[in-house]
Amino acid sequence: MARYRVRFTDSAENNIAKLPAARRQRIKRAADSALGSDPYGNGSSSVRGDRDRRDVTLANAILTYEVSPNVVVVAVVQVVAPFGGPRALPVGCRRAMRGSRFGR
Repeated sequence: MARYRVRFTDSAENNIAKLPAARRQRIKRAADSALGSDPYGNGSSSVRGDRDRRDVTLANAILTYEVSPNVVVVAVVQVVAPFGGPRALPVGCRRAMRGSRFGR
């Protein structure tokens, strides 16, 4: 399997711009590692039945992204990163993060 390039849209960059630099880097590293190697795995789920539009929880942030398999690119279009750590996430998201190596 080819490695996917992970790119953040301007909108996604704006979503995380106010976070501390270390937190931004942790989110980007987790996205690159998880989505770059397997954009359809790592606990992600399709959005509205569209296989290539997905949601995943990584590094205490919820990422919405689109996979372009023909050009081997993952475009992160939205990042929701609550400030309070895992306890600030909704219960369903905390449950999804348990056992995930990227949910730390």
